[in-house]
Amino acid sequence: MDASSPGRGWLASHVAMLAKRLPHMLLTRLWSFVHGKPQPGDRVIRAYLASRGTLMQFRAVTGVCCRTLEDTRRLIAWTVENNEEIGDVARCGRYFDLRKPGLKQPTPRRWEFITSLLVVAACGTALLFAVSAITTQRAWVSIKNGSGSQLLLAPTDIEVWDTKRRFTAADCTALNRQIIADRVGIPANEVSMACGWFEDPSLQSFIDHVVRRQRLALSFLIGQLLGYGVAAQRWFTSALAARDMSRRLGARLGQPAAIRTEPEGLAVSVGEIKLE
Repeated sequence: MDASSPGRGWLASHVAMLAKRLPHMLLTRLWSFVHGKPQPGDRVIRAYLASRGTLMQFRAVTGVCCRTLEDTRRLIAWTVENNEEIGDVARCGRYFDLRKPGLKQPTPRRWEFITSLLVVAACGTALLFAVSAITTQRAWVSIKNGSGSQLLLAPTDIEVWDTKRRFTAADCTALNRQIIADRVGIPANEVSMACGWFEDPSLQSFIDHVVRRQRLALSFLIGQLLGYGVAAQRWFTSALAARDMSRRLGARLGQPAAIRTEPEGLAVSVGEIKLE
């Protein structure tokens, strides 16, 4: 690693996060910038850092976090032998054993697909609700010791969330409380209490205060939903990739052995340098 650039060490640790998002060539050039040029110094230390840099480059470019160079070489040999892409190994995620190497057993079961999809659907639905709620200028309130109906309070009107019906300050002045209650679907005594809010001079400041608290809570909720939703989506795609790889490997077992050819310039050996 380029010792003259301490900030690059931090940047190098984040390159792997982009492995599944950026093209191979762009990642290679980005790694060259992050890794920097070799520095003069002790030969053993330089060789160790070069080996470590090779391992980190493999992780960053492929998205496969092998623990050691020995594991990396075994994985490369496995992909060549089984005619599999390294990108498919990365997509298998936790279903692939990088030390073995090979798919873990048992392969993904039906309940894992169903559960991950349900979590994604639930998080997506809740996320849509949270995003729509965070943009509203109304305060979510309810009558203390009342029916529990949620009211969306604005300076000039109130919407009952359950029925999507509204009544205004003008309605409170012109109409009987029972008529309003029958129209919006809440008890008359709660209508009377809510109508009294329009006469409070501090109503606007109260609404602003509640809306700020709502947005803070909803922002935290959205972050949580995004985290769980992305994790569930990765769970589903990893299970799908592992199932597809298992089918490909199973299909090859029934075929005659093909002549194995190594890519030009590829030398796969296991017992050279092991980095812990």
